[in-house]
Amino acid sequence: MPALLDAITAAAQSSPTKESDVKRVLADGDYVVVHSHVRHDSSAPGTAVVHIFRFDGDRIAELWDVGQPDPNDNPNTDGMF
Repeated sequence: MPALLDAITAAAQSSPTKESDVKRVLADGDYVVVHSHVRHDSSAPGTAVVHIFRFDGDRIAELWDVGQPDPNDNPNTDGMF
């Protein structure tokens, strides 16, 4: 999927301090789910991001993603992760 690689490359160039910490990877048949903590820099609270991939053979056939900002006043003492 050249468009995905181009988007990843452009994002890395426009945000060189961006950090992505993969928390979980789940696979089931043709589907792979990646749960990550993404921050624009190490001092930012960041965002929980889930990417869902559907593969067709060795190629990505579909990709979905969702994100939720890490709240500054999170009442959960364990945090989002």
